[in-house]
Parts: sequence; structure tokens; C-alpha cells
Amino acid sequence: LLRGDAFSVLVVRLRIIIKRICSDWLHSGLFGTYRWHKFNSFKDENIMTKERLKEVQCKQLEIMDAIHKVCTENHITYYLIGGLCLGAIRHKGFIPWDADIDIAMPRKDYDRFFNEVCSLLPPQFVAHTYKTDKMFYAPHGLVCLEGSVLLTKADLYDTHVPKFGIYIDVMPLDVCPVDLPQQHKHKNGYLRLKKLKKLKISRIYKENNFLQKCIKIMLRMVLYPISVRRINQWQEKVMTQYNHLIDSPYWCSIASKYRYEKQLMDKSIYGTPKLAKFENRMYYIPEKTDIYLSKLYGDYMSLPSEEEQEKMYNYFEVARW
Repeated sequence: LLRGDAFSVLVVRLRIIIKRICSDWLHSGLFGTYRWHKFNSFKDENIMTKERLKEVQCKQLEIMDAIHKVCTENHITYYLIGGLCLGAIRHKGFIPWDADIDIAMPRKDYDRFFNEVCSLLPPQFVAHTYKTDKMFYAPHGLVCLEGSVLLTKADLYDTHVPKFGIYIDVMPLDVCPVDLPQQHKHKNGYLRLKKLKKLKISRIYKENNFLQKCIKIMLRMVLYPISVRRINQWQEKVMTQYNHLIDSPYWCSIASKYRYEKQLMDKSIYGTPKLAKFENRMYYIPEKTDIYLSKLYGDYMSLPSEEEQEKMYNYFEVARW
């Protein structure tokens, strides 16, 4: 009887797996039939334009105001990083063509923010991490505008990965080793898992031919037993594995889009957060801002080419709230 019960459970699980795989085949448009026509229902005012991008940035500013308020009231250290920090210095606000914005917190502050403080945010702003959302794709957290939509071109053609609307990325700052071989181990361990997750998700695009779609569906099938949440757990384990090194002078925002070598910085560069003007507000940026931005961008006061600006303008396709 026990063996029969075990066999029944196995059959049920196999049926669930097969059902989900078949659903992938249908929703991924393997045979050229796409089920993403619902995105065509967006009105013209939802389509991203330069004016619409400014409106999205205003919504992101509302999120940032709320984060700044709860962090200062609860003594949580944060920094504007990447393009947001660059915008504060070069434009005194948003970079006009950029809506992908990040902040960073030392790991202890990051954990306290998502475990305790994020519940103090106004109800229209919701925090997401892989611990709260089963299919959350990133090893870092987001704070999002509830009920909003913000889609890239890739999102329009793939419903496989959940979307969370207009957001701000919140990155943890983790300790890095001093020893160069250990730094390579740290970087490569994270990148291997990042690649595994990319294969696990295997986005299918409209431009993919039949063979490419088949290969991506097969990858999803092979990697089905490994959940996205499990990969995120492994990534976090790699990211935090050197946090016990109290004497290490280095921090790195490993989950950021920039290379490990660019992100690896002395803690003193972040230092004591200092206030900087940002769209008629004051937010915190790294103490040694010039060194920070020079390491990330080189000559950071020079504007990118018009072609690069246009490319970034076109990164998002649809926004609604």
C-alpha cells in the first residue's frame, strides 16, 4: 500500500511537471503563435516617449522620497549609486535618458531594511525580494509602486518572468577579500550562478527562430527541478561568504550590472554618507564621490553620444500606473 501511495504521488508530480512544460510551449510561441496580444491593449499614452519617461522618473522620485524618509528615521545607511549618483553630480537630478536607478546599503542595513523597516513604507510602495516572492528573479531587493507597469521590449515578448512595475533597485554592499585569487573566486562563483539563472529562465523572443525556441524550452525542462529561489539563495551565499572578514577594507555591490572589478571599492570611498541635491531634494551619496564615479565611468562629466542616449531612451517600452 505504501509503495502504491508513493507511486501515485510520483505520477501526480510528473503530471504537474508535464502540464507546466506544455504551458511553456504554448505561452512561449514555439510554433509562432504568441499569447502576448494583451500588451497591445495598452493605450497610446502608455507607450514610452521622452515625456512619458519624465513622468516615470517622477514616480520613482516618490518611491525614493519614501525610502529616504524611513531610512533616516530608522538610522539605516544608504547611498545613491551608479547612474543615480552620477545624475546627482552631473545633472543635479535624474539623467534625462535613464530610468534604471539603484541605491545601495551595507549588508546589515540592507537586511534590517527588508526584514523590519520596509513595512513602514506608505501602502502604495511594496518591497519585493526572492524571500517574499517565489519567482522573484534577482538576488537583491526592489521597492515598487503597487499596481504599476514598466516593461522592456523583452518583457513584451516573455510572460515567463513576473514583472513588478515601476521600481528602485536596492543593492547590498558585501565585504570582499583582499587576496586577489579569492577575489577571482568570489566573482566567478557569482557569475556562474548568474549564467545558470539565465539558462533557467531562457527568455524567448519574437525574433528567435524555431530551433532557438526549442533549445530554450529544452533548457527550461532540464533545469526545471532547480527553482529560481534556490539559485538566488546560492547567489546570496556567494555574495555574503566573506562578510566575516572584519579587517577587509573592501565592499562590492556584486549584484549590480557593473563589472566586479569596477564595483570593488575601499569602504572609505563610500564612507560617511553626504547629502547632495537631487531634483530639489537632498539624498545621500558616497563620501568620496569623485573617486567613486571615476572608477565606474572614467571621465564621468562627459555626456555619452546621442546614439547611446537614444538607446537608453528606448530601453523601456511601456509604462502605466
